[in-house]
Amino acid sequence: ECQVLNQKISTYGEKAAIQEKEAELHAKKRRQQINLRFESWRKRSSIHISDAQLLYAVECVEDFTENQSTWVFHPSFSLSSVGDAAPSVLWRKTVTIWRPELVFMQLVKFQPCVHPACDGQPSLDGWVENGPRLVYGLNGSELLLAYRYRCPKCRTSFRGWDSAALAVLPKCVSRQFHFFLTERSGVRKELLNIFVHCIMASMTLTGFRDFLSDSYYTEYYKRHLIYMEMVASDLERENRSLRLYRASVERSLSFGSFGSTTGYAQQVPSVDFLRQLLIDHASFCREEHVALLQPSTIYKWD
Repeated sequence: ECQVLNQKISTYGEKAAIQEKEAELHAKKRRQQINLRFESWRKRSSIHISDAQLLYAVECVEDFTENQSTWVFHPSFSLSSVGDAAPSVLWRKTVTIWRPELVFMQLVKFQPCVHPACDGQPSLDGWVENGPRLVYGLNGSELLLAYRYRCPKCRTSFRGWDSAALAVLPKCVSRQFHFFLTERSGVRKELLNIFVHCIMASMTLTGFRDFLSDSYYTEYYKRHLIYMEMVASDLERENRSLRLYRASVERSLSFGSFGSTTGYAQQVPSVDFLRQLLIDHASFCREEHVALLQPSTIYKWD
């Protein structure tokens, strides 16, 4: 009986060692993939984000690839998650990954082709080559990611966030895409709705930009305060020596400024951007309203 028990213990030990080795290899492979994608997107990306924010987006991509359990990643700001002092955790932006055939697999079996006369089933052609897209929300900018698709039948290539790709999806799915995209950027639809209502209520573009600036700076100060409270908490747990106090002050200052490209990397949409956004939204609404009309009732469009 002792020999049998020893054999079982030895077998369990070997399995545990194998599992530990596999976990180490998986973590190493994951880190290599993250580094490769980070360097690729870092070279191609032209948006206003820091390396820490881009790295978080890449990590979200790997989590989505492995688990596919969530498609919106909200950064956590609890003191336990911040750990020893890394302000980069509090610099993170919300990341949204748009892949409807996975997120809404019961409604969408595959992403339909955007070509009107094609019934092919497009396949994945990698992530959008330039990496995440910067979109503006109520409290700050966010990052949007999508795949590129290629149809094997008509050879059409398109991105998952293209208006044509969204138009061929069921309405109940396409309405879950909560962004209005411009030529290079975009905004969340709830921000767009507030913007349009404010303009209709006679608010100027400069006035709305000031309102948005206040909201963005409020979020920045909130995160900075969380970081300073974390530093103060560390100071209370340790001996309150002058050396530690000076180190804590330096740590609290390391959070960086509002627009620092090596840190928080936030920016407020310009008046020109808001003006063009209003024009694009008006054009979009006009096209939608015209599409609802019967062709026989349209005699002239000026």
